[in-house]
Amino acid sequence: MAVIADGSDHAGPGLPAQESGESAATAAHSRRARVRMAAAARGVPLATIIAAVAVVALTFLAGKLIYRPADISDGAHFIVQWYR
Repeated sequence: MAVIADGSDHAGPGLPAQESGESAATAAHSRRARVRMAAAARGVPLATIIAAVAVVALTFLAGKLIYRPADISDGAHFIVQWYR
């Protein structure tokens, strides 16, 4: 068994050391800021795209919830016919 000589936080060659909770939150915040800045520099309406995707996803999920009884009854009807 090898003994590590120093108490450094290295995860291995080419791998980053583990970050504390505060620095991880800062890194995530700065990453989002860099993405927003890059999108703005290229003229990409990032907020509009994210809002449109969210509306589509929520509409899909709402439709699944509204039609869930119909899906269940159709499935039960199919199973009953299959067993006859």
